[in-house]
Amino acid sequence: MDETISWLQDRPYYEGQVRERRTLPGREATYRDITLDSRIKRALAEDGIERLYGHQAEAIEATRDGDNVVLATPTASGKTLAYAVPAFERALDERATTLYIAPQVALINDQAATLSAYARRLGFGSGVQVDVYTGRQGRSEKEAIRERQPTVLLTTPDMLHYGILPHAHRLWDWFFERLETVVVDEVHEYRGVFGSHVSLVFRRLNRVCERLAGDDPGHRAASADSRPDWVCCSATIGNPVEHAATVTGQDPESFVPVEEDQSATGPTHWLLWNPPEYEGGGFGSGRRRSSHVETKNLFVDLVERGLQTVAFTRSRQTAERYATESSRELRSRGESEARSASDASGERSDPRALSTDIFAYQAALTDDRREHIEDGLKSGEVRGVWSTNALELGVDIGGLDAVLLDGYPGTRMAAFQQAGRAGRGTDPSLVVMVGGEDQLDQYLLRHPADFFDEPPEQAVSNPENRRLMPDHVRSAARETWLRPDDDRCFGEGFPDVVADLTERGDLERRTTEAGLRWLYDGGGSPQHEM
Repeated sequence: MDETISWLQDRPYYEGQVRERRTLPGREATYRDITLDSRIKRALAEDGIERLYGHQAEAIEATRDGDNVVLATPTASGKTLAYAVPAFERALDERATTLYIAPQVALINDQAATLSAYARRLGFGSGVQVDVYTGRQGRSEKEAIRERQPTVLLTTPDMLHYGILPHAHRLWDWFFERLETVVVDEVHEYRGVFGSHVSLVFRRLNRVCERLAGDDPGHRAASADSRPDWVCCSATIGNPVEHAATVTGQDPESFVPVEEDQSATGPTHWLLWNPPEYEGGGFGSGRRRSSHVETKNLFVDLVERGLQTVAFTRSRQTAERYATESSRELRSRGESEARSASDASGERSDPRALSTDIFAYQAALTDDRREHIEDGLKSGEVRGVWSTNALELGVDIGGLDAVLLDGYPGTRMAAFQQAGRAGRGTDPSLVVMVGGEDQLDQYLLRHPADFFDEPPEQAVSNPENRRLMPDHVRSAARETWLRPDDDRCFGEGFPDVVADLTERGDLERRTTEAGLRWLYDGGGSPQHEM
């Protein structure tokens, strides 16, 4: 990689853009032996997995002990097995169910493929069934899923809000009565207003689990603790336990943090790259060459040199435009450009051939198109991609040789999440962050220690937001009656919200033998009116 960096600095467009260069050292893997069910052990062995990393084993054992877990390790550190093993163990032992929740359908589909492959290896008689339940299925497909009664169900927060919780007692009682594990993937994504909404949805989920599990006296969850165990997977953030507890509505003391990545990695070479100032604007004017153009120059050179490369950019339009321009540039270089010395890996050296292996990736792609790109990245047939942050999440695309950040993505958390895509086993990798004219970009390029050495940002959400809570309390009352101790779920503002909703006529107050209750007394579906 040193040779590649030196080569980039000899390119015609190089004018001293490298403002900081750092190498983050690699490490060897640390393994830990734990006892596994023979069927699970065989399924993993068929996938080439003979031993688990230390952080995977730690998370699995904590879940087995009934603790909540927050697993905050980098991209591609093997977080899937940390929750898949307990989910399968519980399904095999007692047909217990697992609910997996992720913010993007692409990630759900990717995880479903991985989990389904493991489930098939467990054998037909295992009883482990994996299904996806999102807005992409039609009514008949959803009915068929419910009839199959899967043990592992993958969904989005939106579908949980709109399509599952409103029908929990009528259509999903079998699932919630046996629910033992809830997996929240990419929990760091649940920040701000969106994160606050999701936090309130999870509080409603907790209530439904308590009521339905408690209705079955023979079920293990009919005890004082009728809530499922939570496994939260996160990027590296400054407050993983606090944030996971806030989002899920659980006690922070109930979480076991697992933050040390013990998988093997190679060295990562970082470059902070500042485009040169325009000559016409005068030195010190602050106007700089476009970060898009600089990123495109690097992208085309790295792909032509044989490095599988992804460039992250902020908008769909930019991704589409510069994927097209990069392909055009490779095609224009023609067969005459010699790459034999730089293409020792055996990749084809014809830039015109490489031009057909460049794609744009963003969330609005069709499933077939998205899967084609993901599979191509994993197999190596796709040599370069311009992507929005849609590839930032944990979709399995294998390891890349190089990652380019077209501008600072706004947080160190996102920057290192995107950079985490670089790295193929223990081979060295390259990450280049190309600064834009934005003041924050320029500040970090002038003060690289603030980028590399400061702790990661904290993720913040506020489930007690009084603008959001009333609609969720109405929805909760529609799902199952409210009672005074629901302030455990909704916080100190709950009594005032209930009083306001009762006065408005949305809730009906009743005195029963079991105590005070509030029933939903409005019309329609509060979940869909939100």
